[in-house]
Amino acid sequence: RLRKLFGRGRGKQAGKERERMLRLVAAANLSLGDEEYQAVRSSLALALAGILAWFLGRTGQGGDLVLLGAVLGLLLGLLIPGLAVKNRAKARAGAILRELPEIMDLLIVSVEAGLGFDAAITRLYEKNKSPLTTELMKCVRDVQMGLPRRESLKALAERNQVQELRTFAAALIQAEQLGVPIKKILRSQANQLRQAYRQRCEAQALKAPVKMIIPMVVFIFPVLFIILLGPSAEQIMEMF
Repeated sequence: RLRKLFGRGRGKQAGKERERMLRLVAAANLSLGDEEYQAVRSSLALALAGILAWFLGRTGQGGDLVLLGAVLGLLLGLLIPGLAVKNRAKARAGAILRELPEIMDLLIVSVEAGLGFDAAITRLYEKNKSPLTTELMKCVRDVQMGLPRRESLKALAERNQVQELRTFAAALIQAEQLGVPIKKILRSQANQLRQAYRQRCEAQALKAPVKMIIPMVVFIFPVLFIILLGPSAEQIMEMF
């Protein structure tokens, strides 16, 4: 009932915003459709508004404050699901990006050992059910259910926000079209991923001195000033 009730007003929302949120829900690995997400969002908003209004009313607050609490709960309920989905999608994308070079190397070893591409992914998924292997296994299951590999790889790229994974899916699609051995594509992608990983590490290392300035100014420099200038300040105070 909630899905039907809150799904009727979805025509007013812009199509781009709706598609963006659906992509974030898919990137967060949540099995929620548009109506389900809006139902959860609206239900949480109404629940928070009612709880805050009831709590303020029980404490003997005025009507204006109760109304303000209800409005605040309504806004929080509308914002919290979106923020939670964004944070989950961002954390999952970071995990995929970190493990992509390692998984690529393991795929190369498995394929060179004689396993097929799908069998190699299945073996990795059985050993480690990480976010990346889960996404790759979804692609394999789509192929097993009759979906063309090209379409399954496109779906893999669409539901993830990691550019490196999208590039990998595009390379596999191109390899299938041109008949290039998948072993060469995996090795080429692994070299590119290792180079990109090295560049990200170097960039993070260059940012470290800038990030250290604030804690040094707040916590370290005051202590040094007290140690170095404390005796001098005491002598100056005795002179006056």
